[in-house]
Amino acid sequence: MRKVVCLMLALMLLPSAAAAEALPLMPYSYETGEWTHVFFGQMPTEADGTVAPVSWRVLSADAKSVLLLSDRILFSAPLDSQQNVRNGWEQSELYEYLNGEFLKTAFSWPERCVLLRQMDRALVSIPEAEDLENLRYGFAVPDARRAVGTPYAVEEGLQVFKDDRMKDSPYWTRSVKDSKEGTYRRVNKEGKWGFLGAWHKGQGVRPVIRVNLDGVTIVSGDSTAESPYALSLPEPSMPEPVEKTEDELEAEKLHASFLSDASAYADQFPALTEEGFLPAGQTAFSLEDSERGLWLYADQNLRIEIVRKKDAAKKKLWFEADLYVRPGSGEYLHTYWHGQDMNTRERVEPTAIARENRLVFAVNSDYYLYRVLRNARRKVMTVGVILRDGEILYDDPARKDVKILPNRDLLAIYPSGRMEVYDYNAVTAKELKTKGARDVLSFGPVLLRDGEVTDQTVRLDKTRGNEPRSGLGMVEPGHYVAIVVQGRSKESAGCKLSWFAGLFKEKGCTLAFNLDGGGTASMIFMGELLNVNAYEDHNRLQSELLGIGKTE
Repeated sequence: MRKVVCLMLALMLLPSAAAAEALPLMPYSYETGEWTHVFFGQMPTEADGTVAPVSWRVLSADAKSVLLLSDRILFSAPLDSQQNVRNGWEQSELYEYLNGEFLKTAFSWPERCVLLRQMDRALVSIPEAEDLENLRYGFAVPDARRAVGTPYAVEEGLQVFKDDRMKDSPYWTRSVKDSKEGTYRRVNKEGKWGFLGAWHKGQGVRPVIRVNLDGVTIVSGDSTAESPYALSLPEPSMPEPVEKTEDELEAEKLHASFLSDASAYADQFPALTEEGFLPAGQTAFSLEDSERGLWLYADQNLRIEIVRKKDAAKKKLWFEADLYVRPGSGEYLHTYWHGQDMNTRERVEPTAIARENRLVFAVNSDYYLYRVLRNARRKVMTVGVILRDGEILYDDPARKDVKILPNRDLLAIYPSGRMEVYDYNAVTAKELKTKGARDVLSFGPVLLRDGEVTDQTVRLDKTRGNEPRSGLGMVEPGHYVAIVVQGRSKESAGCKLSWFAGLFKEKGCTLAFNLDGGGTASMIFMGELLNVNAYEDHNRLQSELLGIGKTE
């Protein structure tokens, strides 16, 4: 819908209240055949976008309030751009716009404070068909329903019946046609009734508002269409809320960057110990709020905070998980596989592995099995250096500096909570086992080393475009970061490696490692997959996951 420009106060105030007349305002007059007109609000009216006060007709009035209909058609818009509006007027795009952007830009804060909710719970609505057939409102004949648009509305696409003497235009009502979903009554040519699908453009909008008259006075004008009343409004009892930017709202809703190990969502958890975990004896806490994009967990040894983040301008959506482990607890991220055999070649849905192992949190691993299966008939690539649960499965490093993914760099995970990253040929499987590594993953590249983006990450950027990504980083032993970037969809294109590495750097990671991405990229919380693979009904079948925490 067409955005309305920001505006100044709509009121014409006189310095002395002594000049004010008493209310109530008068409704339609049968004697004169005229409506009482009132100025209220401002918006663009001229073809060049010049802003001016909006004139309204008084449809009904009593000692407490008045019901107002805009004298002219103010703008044009679809009632709802979807081709089937099944949920009714109150769920339509026009309803949302009138009570959101239009409300804030067409009316000053004092004006918004005197608006009353109507039958459809809206502060700004459009007329029902019955309103435009109400004799007391002045609609005795179809001709009275006719309306012309402002020059601004016409310039912006309002349909005009140019073969008509009045050059009037059609406009919506909120009354649906009973026999056909998504079709609404509209005022048509010569004020006659018509029906039209809610998605059609060029149809006019005449807003309806109800104004509370407490403390309102008339300060000028004679109520005619040529000289509407100007009103003086009472001083609002509350200050105007400070409008926040879209970035600020997104940050509040989705994520506040961690400046320390203190939880960014402390108010969402029950009382935690000074270390940031549940006190002894308390049942594990979890929160799953997919609407807000927030998933939380805490027990005596583990705290997890997962946030969905989005950058619409860059077409990116991703999930950030901060994992906190109590020192000395014995908890650490390591691999869990399907079935009893760590060498299994059977692949299942990643959620099945998480549920089978009762994992609180999991991400995919390096998917080394893909390389094993490709080599089953004829060796086409090295598998890498692979340790699982302290056992050497493969000591088959890359033999050269590979220019494609995976380059088979290494991530070593220790039960103490320490993590280390290595270039593809810097260390052997036996050396890592001797050092005490329990799991060694081979994929890569190493994204961060000593807190800085690596040269191989920048170099590999040139060979790979935007893709779904999965990675793991460490701020320090006991604080880990897992990130999965969704991709290959209209909502999220994925990302390049350097951009991905930047996410870990912003989180304060000292090291970060790229895991298998594409359809393999998976983040799972309490057995449920959080990210979506646009190419398949489920994410790629796998044999193992990296997980932490146990839950029934």
